[in-house]
Amino acid sequence: MAFVLPTFNISVNIQDGGIVPPLGPPRLTLNGQLRAPHANNALIIPAAGATSTMVLLLPPGTDIRDPWSLPINNSDWVEAPAGTGRWYRVAFVDDIGRGFPNEHRFAILQKVFGVPWPTPIP
Repeated sequence: MAFVLPTFNISVNIQDGGIVPPLGPPRLTLNGQLRAPHANNALIIPAAGATSTMVLLLPPGTDIRDPWSLPINNSDWVEAPAGTGRWYRVAFVDDIGRGFPNEHRFAILQKVFGVPWPTPIP
């Protein structure tokens, strides 16, 4: 069975890295798919401590920036689903299936300490 393009079933907001959410309007609002990571990348351990991660699948060519995009160390913020107050920091971005009909972009998102989520989580 051939791999098919993922379904982009939720609306997400992408905000420039220099703006701590929820200040200012999003740079981009589009549909994506938020999913749990595979077991081998379920935890990122930065200097500030361990945080959980999620995976975001997006249409090909989506303008989403990780810490290695210019300006360096200024990765985007993602609110997923849009309007919920659930903010993540982009840790890594790459493409899947480049040059094939199922091409799409994926981002590893990191829940960040010090950015409160609404309670209860929507």
